[in-house]
Amino acid sequence: MKQINIVNKTTDNIFLYFKFFMILTETTLNQAISLIIKYVASNSKVVNYQTANVFKEKLDLTLPDDGVALEELMLVVEYYPYYSVRTGSTQFFNLLFSGYSIPGILGEMVTSATNTTMHTYEVAPVATLMEIELVKNLNRSSQN
Repeated sequence: MKQINIVNKTTDNIFLYFKFFMILTETTLNQAISLIIKYVASNSKVVNYQTANVFKEKLDLTLPDDGVALEELMLVVEYYPYYSVRTGSTQFFNLLFSGYSIPGILGEMVTSATNTTMHTYEVAPVATLMEIELVKNLNRSSQN
């Protein structure tokens, strides 16, 4: 009787799952980044206004207990920038908004991807040091 190495089979399955998951993750992130670049580069009108009822018909925003597939989520991701108010437009003015900044977008993407908090140095060493430097800079600015 031939002996089957269960550990190797399980490890192989985990590796294949991880490889598939990483390909799916990369594809999804590339699609999202492409949409963001398209949005930032576009010079379309300030808003594609729709009533809440129209959005409710177009988008399924329910929160199922078992989540949704990435393909379904990407549909919402595609709609989101198209129907968002273009607060970065020169035709839009509001006291709370004034465009976007590439460093800000990049910072938000990195902090979201790393999913850390800054409550201790052990959890977020680089972010903690950045925060300390920012506070120092703000203190210098307020003293001038």
